[in-house]
Amino acid sequence: MTIFLIGCGRLGFDASAHVDAQSSSEAASDAGPNTLANAMPCSSPVLLDAGGHLPHDVLIWVNDTRGDWLVGVEHMSQDVHRILRHPITVGSTGLVAGAAELIVAVDHVDVMHVEPVAGGYVLGYNEFVLATGFTMLMAPGVVEIASRPLGMLASGNPPLARAGAGGLAMIGLTSNALQVIGIGEDGAPTGKSNQLATPAEGAALPAMVALDDGLAVVWHSDARGVCRLATLNADLTLAKGPVDMAVSGCADAHVAWLPQSRRIIVVADDTTHGTIAGGVWDENLTPVTPPAMLAPSAQWGRIVGDGDGAWLAWVENDSVPKVRYARLDHDGRVTVMSDPIGQLDDSLGHYHTLQHVGSSAVVLWTDATAGRTFSAMRLCQ
Repeated sequence: MTIFLIGCGRLGFDASAHVDAQSSSEAASDAGPNTLANAMPCSSPVLLDAGGHLPHDVLIWVNDTRGDWLVGVEHMSQDVHRILRHPITVGSTGLVAGAAELIVAVDHVDVMHVEPVAGGYVLGYNEFVLATGFTMLMAPGVVEIASRPLGMLASGNPPLARAGAGGLAMIGLTSNALQVIGIGEDGAPTGKSNQLATPAEGAALPAMVALDDGLAVVWHSDARGVCRLATLNADLTLAKGPVDMAVSGCADAHVAWLPQSRRIIVVADDTTHGTIAGGVWDENLTPVTPPAMLAPSAQWGRIVGDGDGAWLAWVENDSVPKVRYARLDHDGRVTVMSDPIGQLDDSLGHYHTLQHVGSSAVVLWTDATAGRTFSAMRLCQ
């Protein structure tokens, strides 16, 4: 099963891109589940439909035994949202996201994530205004089996991840305390939990990534004025940390695991200087590369590990917001950087997302062409 995330935001470019055949080397590098996404050309934006949508707070691309699906949170009004699915097929001009089908009505969902499980997948999301968390067990075809309310659990960014060598976990704020909750393969809480920070820390926007055994967790600490990084065991007990990422005005942090070098890269907004900064630690949270600027005049960095390096995507601070991406080595240094691409709509604040697709990485957004067109681009070295 293959999953993408797509965030609110828009890029503008020519809609004439077609599905290209992959070379044998590209096919080998894409070893993993068969999906229409693997037919997208390298580093070339693809428009998935003709646009004309209402704003979408987030989109997810799910590939399963019944095909490819775009799952989105449609923003009808401030607190009236709908989670919808769009079947993805091959049309005369390439990939096409079809008509919307209702999955469930929700209050206000900004961010969600999906993890595969036996016979389907688990969807995890937070209700922004209600400050609650939910999981949903789903069958192939994006069909709801069971919804699991988790009580007060807010602000996961995104909230769901698989714990390496373990089950699943949801993260968020409960009465302003940062906690992580164990989730079973059926989407139900396991009863395991761990409070990582008290309300006095002022934690915000926690994010997680699976390690080989456990999780790496990063969050903003208002009390300390930094971002903090910790690792958890598969049973959610604290393994190492937390340690501070000394970035001025650190916010919106994201984390990637590099299994080949056994290193952790954290990227975050430096809101004081208006840049994206990144730092590297080993699996014991010993510093490898101190935090440093990776992208000037930038914000909203997103990162995924990729072999012994990582892909980073961000939005340039400009009168016309544009997306850029870069390749990082295992020391967190930029080795390749793209030119600015298109034009993003920043009306909702979720913009773009970067996610694994099998062994590939894809940056996704909502495009300005034809008024909010679902779009994607596969990144290749």
